[in-house]
This record gives sequence, structure tokens and C-alpha cells, in this order.
Amino acid sequence: MCVLAVALLSGCARAQPRDGFSDVDRLVRARTGAGAFWSSDSAADVAAADTVRALLATELGAEQAVRVGLLASRDLQATYEELGIARADVVQAGLIRNPVLTLSRITSTGPGEFGLAQTFVDILQRPMRKRLAGAAFEAAKVRVADAVYQRTTDVRASFYALIAAEQSADLRRAIARSVGASADAAVAIRAAGNLLDVDLATELALAEQARADAIAADADAVIAREKLVREMGVTVAGNTLQVSARLPALPGAEAPVDSLVALAVRNRLDLRGTFAAIEVAGRSLGLTNRFRLLMDGSVGWDGESDRGKNVQQGPSVSVPIPLFDRGQATSAAGRARLRQAYARHAALAISVRSEVRGAAARTAAMRARAELYRTRVVPLRNRALQETLLQSNAMAISVFTLLLAKQAQIDAGVGYVAALRDYWMARVELERVVGTVLPTAPVVDTPIDRDILGTDSMSVNATRTPRDSTNDATKASRDSTTPMKHAMPKSGISDMPVMPGMPMPTPAKPPTVRSGARSPTTAPRAAPATRVGSKTRGRTPASDSASTRVPRP
Repeated sequence: MCVLAVALLSGCARAQPRDGFSDVDRLVRARTGAGAFWSSDSAADVAAADTVRALLATELGAEQAVRVGLLASRDLQATYEELGIARADVVQAGLIRNPVLTLSRITSTGPGEFGLAQTFVDILQRPMRKRLAGAAFEAAKVRVADAVYQRTTDVRASFYALIAAEQSADLRRAIARSVGASADAAVAIRAAGNLLDVDLATELALAEQARADAIAADADAVIAREKLVREMGVTVAGNTLQVSARLPALPGAEAPVDSLVALAVRNRLDLRGTFAAIEVAGRSLGLTNRFRLLMDGSVGWDGESDRGKNVQQGPSVSVPIPLFDRGQATSAAGRARLRQAYARHAALAISVRSEVRGAAARTAAMRARAELYRTRVVPLRNRALQETLLQSNAMAISVFTLLLAKQAQIDAGVGYVAALRDYWMARVELERVVGTVLPTAPVVDTPIDRDILGTDSMSVNATRTPRDSTNDATKASRDSTTPMKHAMPKSGISDMPVMPGMPMPTPAKPPTVRSGARSPTTAPRAAPATRVGSKTRGRTPASDSASTRVPRP
């Protein structure tokens, strides 16, 4: 009767595939600020799809991209099914094996035999099996939550990589325009006979190389867009995404390393998962040791009859005799798995601390590098361009020197964008190893962040319009196969990107050679100092500047 009661109670268990998802959602929300979503073919799915469409129709930030990924990723939906599998194992552990009915008759005229047997060891093991499966279910929750958190960090990293790729592409195109203007000037000056062929070839090669770099940068931006699409799990094309116009500025001061290590020990889900694995291995070993001498056994009722006459029946018991296999090997394997779980947990605890220290050091280094670009490199390049412009207006240097100064300024902008990208990628990696999103202090935007190129296209509130990757690819292919048309601008550098309010250099006025006067090719005396703005500057010798001036038509 007891066996029958246990069998009836265990048969009433039902597997609820969504059990445990609330715990996963709580773990994810505590670390990312956004909740997980498991599709259930209900009205919630419709609402989630509407939310995704609304987010994709607006400008995406890092947090919005993470939310889209949590709502739309089919990979995460597949990951959530591990909860259903683990929950089914819990239900299965509470079930007992079905009884076995045997009927036999050797001959048609001989007596028949019958029997009904039910394992009793299975019933004895049931409580321990349920506790073991429950521990495995808890470990599955932690694994699923960790997989979701890792996906959110992948989305953040892809988002920052896309913004950096877009900014780098803009800067590369600006460099191509600047160097192209220099090549145009070189062609016109060579036509006037004031430039050597080797110098012209150098200028043209630099212009073509800049165009090739711009094409590669555009391709990198398109690839970065598609990678973000894959990480978010959406079906839209990458060129339809609207993303922020520039990378965020540097946040407030970083947290101390010791606090980050403590935060990682508390929040790392994989560390919690290895601890859960210890409990699973321990419970499995306990179950093995408890029943290693009685691994199977059954009770039943057997009988025989001769066509319904002379029925003989009675109880039966079947147990294995542990003569050869006493469960030594199974118990030894269980002890080895327990030691392995302990060792893996200890090794991961050591690795977590080391990973946090390394990631924090890299984040600090990338922050210092970005700060150096922001406060020193870019401002100095801007100042150098301004000073070069004043020299050019005073006819003290050639137009090539001015173009080189502009190119150097844009190169500094490229370096600053790369430094910001490296910082945010390092910060995302730090959040990955810490196991939670780090709080960021508010920052105050500065003019240097808004004006790397000397334009307002990189302002904080600017929005990057979707890129047509098909047109970009077609244009890049056409540009790469079409020779440059070098036409000298009227001012010599009118196509060069300039800073707002920056005066353009005036064209050099060709010298007038009078009869009996010194030839321009003859080395003259040093020119007197000329007032430029509020400073006194020495004019360069005519031999350095006359050869780069364009004769009046």
C-alpha cells in the first residue's frame, strides 16, 4: 500500500517549463537594470515586438541597444529553454519507475506463470534524487542568467565599436578631402613649372592612399553595423539603424581596484555557478555512497496456475548480492568529481581577482590615453593649425604646409576617437569581469569633445543618420576605379575642411621681376620681421616660398 501511495503521488507531478525564469530575471535585472524576456506566444510577445520596433525607429544608445537585444534575441530564447530541461529533470527525479508485469506459458498445455514487480530502491532514493535535481536546477538558473549577462556585454561592445567605426570613417573622409586638395594644388603648381615630378608623384600617392583608407573605413563601419544587428538579434538591415553621433565622453573617476574585486566576488555569476556545481557533486556523491551496496532491488507478487486451476501465488523479493561490484569505482568517481568542483571554484576565484585587476589597469591606462588626447594632443594640433594659417596668410609658408597641418589635426582626431573607443571597450570588458554594470558619474561636455574636426557634426546632441551601405559600396567602388581629377581651386585650398570662423589663406601674389632686379631664384637677404596679429614673426626666405606660389594667369 505504501508503494502504491508513493507511486500515485509521484505520478501527479507536472513539469512547468517556465519555472525558475523569475529568478533569472531578478539576477539579470540586478546587474544590467533591464529585465529578461522569455517568449510565450501571448500578448506579451506582441508588446515586446512593438517595443523593439519603437526603439529601432529612434536613435539608439547603449542602454536601448541592450534592451532590444534582451527582447529580440532568438539565441537568448534558446538559452532560456535550458530552464525547461532542468525543471523536467527535477520532475523526473521525483518519479519512480513503473511496475513490471510478467506473463509466461512454456507450452500450450502446461501451467502459466505471472508476476508483478516494483523496484523499492527507486522509492528509497527518491528524496535524495529530488534534492540532487533541485541543486542542478539552481545551477542551471545561474548559468542561464550568466549567459544573458554576457550577451548584454557583447551588445555594448558592438555598439561602442560601431560608433567608433562611424567616427573614424568620417575622419578618414575628411583626411581624403584634405590630401586631395593638396594633390590638386600640386598639379597646378607643377603645371606652372614650380614643382618637381617626384614631389608631384608623392602628393598624388598620398591622396590615393587617403582615398583607399577612407574606403576601408567605410567598409569597417558597415561591418560594425551588421555585427550589432547580429548581437541584438533583429531582422532589420544595418544601414537602417540610427545610432549616436559620437562616443560618450569620459565618465567620472573610476572605482578603486579593491572595491571592484569585492564587487566581482559578490556578483560574478560564473563564480556562483561553480559553487553550485560543488553542491551538485556533493549531493551526487552522497546518493552514491548511501546506495552503493544496494543499487537495485524489487518486490513483487508471483504465481502460476494450470488453466485457472491449482493457482499458487506469493510474494517475491529480488536484490543484487554485492560480491564483485560494491560500488567502489562509482564512489571514487564521485569523490573525484567533488574534488574537481572544489578545485575549479578555487581556480576561478583566483582568476576573477586577477582578471579584475588586469581589466582595471587597462581601463585606467586607456582613460589616461584618452585624456591626453583630449587635453593635450588635439588642442596642440588645433593651435598648430591656427598658427600655420597665420603664417600662410602672411605668405611665410606654402599651401602644402597648411594642408599638412590640417591633415595632422584630423589625424589627432582619429587618434582621439580610437582612444575613446579603446577606453569604452576596456570598460565593457571590466564590467564583464566584475559581473555587473558599473555606475557612471555625469560628465560635462567640453568644446574639445564637440569640435575635433572643427565642425559641429560631432556634437553631443547630434544624431547620425542611417547609412546606405549599398550606395556607399557603389560609390567606394566607383571612386577606387576612377582617376582623380586634379583641378586647382581658385583659392588653392577651398576644398579643405576648415574650422568655423577660420579665415581662409589668401592666394600668394606672384612677384614682379623688373629689369635689372634680382631673380626670384637668387637667394635674397633675410626678409624683415612682419607683424602677424600680436606677434612678430620672421618671413621665410624667398627661395622657400616663391617656388610654391602659383603665377597669376
